[in-house]
Amino acid sequence: MSDFRLRAEACLGAGAPPRSFGSLVHITERSPVFALEIAGFGAPNDGDVAHFQAALGAAPPAPGAVARGPAAEVLSVGPNRWIAIADTPMHFPPSENFAVTDLSSARGCFLLSGAKASTVLAKGTSVDLDPTVFTAGSVIVTRIGHFSAVVWRPSDGDGFAVLVSRSYARSFYDWVILASAEFG
Repeated sequence: MSDFRLRAEACLGAGAPPRSFGSLVHITERSPVFALEIAGFGAPNDGDVAHFQAALGAAPPAPGAVARGPAAEVLSVGPNRWIAIADTPMHFPPSENFAVTDLSSARGCFLLSGAKASTVLAKGTSVDLDPTVFTAGSVIVTRIGHFSAVVWRPSDGDGFAVLVSRSYARSFYDWVILASAEFG
């Protein structure tokens, strides 16, 4: 395994200001964001769970759920597939039962909050993002507009985090700005 690490940099350029639409919608780029995709080979056994927890500080979450460790959020994005998100670099030691890919330089992350954040995202997806359905600690892989995205509600339940491909980050940001325009 190479020790070479790609850099996680802002997708919108250094110092891109957050955007607000009254008090109803706020959008901010989370930067830097470090992301590891972890794929498990078969259902994790007790040793795999211990390895996972030692590396990330959280056990693998159930499907559609987010687990919070001391330094990372772990998103369950498919059967035996997780994405770990952190503000600092992470290390997942090699294991015969896991494959790990560093997505840090390949993804952009945006935080949307405010009373109308779910309304804005609902303009581009068929997923019910109402807080009574899509509760804090929920995650879904979906499309928003024409963008593939991982959407989750952080554990504190305040708004949404959206992970998109870096090459579409600017277009996604522009889409959110247009979708929010009616609110101010």
